[in-house]
Amino acid sequence: MKKKILECIQKEGMDIHTIAKHLNLLETNQLILLTKEINKMIDEGLCFEKDGIIYIKDNYLEGIVDVYKGKPYIDDKPINNDLNTLLFSGDKILYRENKFDIDLIKIIERKTAYVYGTMVLRKGKLYFFSDDIRLKEYKVVNEKDFKKELKPFFKVRCFVSNYQKKELKIDKVIGHIDDEETLIETILLQNDAPLPFSNKIMKYCDSISDEISLENRKDLRELNFITIDGDDAKDYDDAIYVEQIDVGYRLYVSIADVSHYVPEGSILDKEAFNRGTSIYYPGNVIPMLPFKLSDDLCSLMEGKDRYTITCQMVVSYNGEVVSYEIYPSVICSKHRMTYSNVNKILGHDKELLDKYRDITNMIYTAYSLSRIANKVRRSKGGIEFESNEPIIVEEKSKVVDIQIRKQDKAELMIEDFMILANTTVASHMAYLGLPLIYRNHDYPKQEKIDSFINTMEKFGVTFKGNPYKIESKVLNKCLEKFEDSDDYYLVSEMLLRCMAKALYSHNCSGHYGLGLEHYCHFTSPIRRYPDLIVHRMLKKYVFSYSEDIDEDNIKNENIAKKANEREKKATSIERAIVDLKMCEYMSDKIKQTFMATICSITNYGFYVRLENGIEGLVHIKNLDGYFYLDHNNNLSDDFGTTYKISQRVKVKLIAVDLNNRNIDFVVVNTRPKR
Repeated sequence: MKKKILECIQKEGMDIHTIAKHLNLLETNQLILLTKEINKMIDEGLCFEKDGIIYIKDNYLEGIVDVYKGKPYIDDKPINNDLNTLLFSGDKILYRENKFDIDLIKIIERKTAYVYGTMVLRKGKLYFFSDDIRLKEYKVVNEKDFKKELKPFFKVRCFVSNYQKKELKIDKVIGHIDDEETLIETILLQNDAPLPFSNKIMKYCDSISDEISLENRKDLRELNFITIDGDDAKDYDDAIYVEQIDVGYRLYVSIADVSHYVPEGSILDKEAFNRGTSIYYPGNVIPMLPFKLSDDLCSLMEGKDRYTITCQMVVSYNGEVVSYEIYPSVICSKHRMTYSNVNKILGHDKELLDKYRDITNMIYTAYSLSRIANKVRRSKGGIEFESNEPIIVEEKSKVVDIQIRKQDKAELMIEDFMILANTTVASHMAYLGLPLIYRNHDYPKQEKIDSFINTMEKFGVTFKGNPYKIESKVLNKCLEKFEDSDDYYLVSEMLLRCMAKALYSHNCSGHYGLGLEHYCHFTSPIRRYPDLIVHRMLKKYVFSYSEDIDEDNIKNENIAKKANEREKKATSIERAIVDLKMCEYMSDKIKQTFMATICSITNYGFYVRLENGIEGLVHIKNLDGYFYLDHNNNLSDDFGTTYKISQRVKVKLIAVDLNNRNIDFVVVNTRPKR
């Protein structure tokens, strides 16, 4: 009977009576047997029931919901929720995937749903006002338990105690909504940010010896290694040394040997695994490792002997790595250099040339090598995205300016060398079939590439080759056409948004964006757990011998999955706090006007970007007239006015919402209102 039932509901779900009719089981005892068989199939996980309809489970997918700005998604696809069921991040659901969205079929498992909101005083009584408009009918039922702490306009965290009765219970009072620290703590709580290190972990760190031994390590302390980082960097996990030789260049990339201080299975290792990554946001960092390691023992500080793992490469004048060695080492950084100072040296600053005369020739040699390596990588399909990362400038905890971080020669040079080292290590391990955690970047989703191509055609750019398997080098050539254009940053951002998300995996599938067959993260073990694992695998299988390949492949699969989750959380925190700082910066500029560029268009309006990178929405309801999304995906009206991507517009700031981190503008019209 099981086989017949499955055949019956193969194409679409049916209720029991319809199934019985199809199978000609019309007698009472036959219906009872059919019901028992279907219940058994549900228990076995072959089927599931929803609203009286029986479905085959294999026809649907399971996934974890992610809610962003009140809207539920799975893998960046919006969930079409015809059931009108409240969904929260972490809920496990059964769904059917469509081309552009997802149909919710059933909630399999609820995660504890935390809700954030503000206590508001009305008629002498405190009421909960939720940040999530979907919960406007939900009520707090335990405010008396927090009577001493609760005050008007205090932010609180609640959890859903009863979905049917629409009840919430407060579990944490955060602080007053006018306090920026309250808003930051809310973001950290919403994204499950790590708590401070425990006393047990701090005591463990205190017991770690700072003595340096040369046993089983190559002594590189005589070489003029330097670190090059941002002015505000606190930890230095990579150092370089370059020399010119007959066949090309010899490049040393030495990375802090964090694995020496973090043994597998130790309390420190377990904590680093749970954190997955350091989280950086304006004015602060939540480190993956305690400061004794991240800022001291593992940091390649000027004049200090430090344990490292070195990737030593010979790079030809054609930019190819013709030979390499990977080995444990000890180095002593001769100078702590900053990007700004190296850029000044490359610009022939006389004062700095004199101050750093012992390394200036090496810096020029290094830059020559980086340009060769960069040219080769671009020829293989590496896409050169221009960074639009904002720099938040604060004085006395107040945002006084926001700037776009510029990628100059020094920044690009270090990026080139780190990519060379990462690729060399990944290729070595892949060819030997040894366990590793790779950094993969898949081909972008076709609908996103189609949209990008259509937009570029409006700029007069045509694409050759197969549009259904477009090579990264074709996209890079498209980007190069805008290098001297005011639209370069905009096109770079649009292309970046088309890209799939890079992910960690124990299997190697290549890096589309860099145009590389093998790639891993080897160069930042102080702040990324997968890099630490790469070092551990090198020690276990390259510097030593082990037969634990199958076991480590399974371990690395689980580590990669956890690292992807933690990276996503960290990114959400960093972006949200940057958005908050931008809102803070704009909050005293209401009614001021700005020149802006339209960067994206939706059916409810368009987003504009100011010159300093701040983005905001011009809502369609605030446009003068009736506008609609036309066949070119522009916003148009019937009187000849059109708003399109890359168009420059003058806008006025009308609202800033710190709580929801939204900025709203209106267009300053240059013609009379209709």
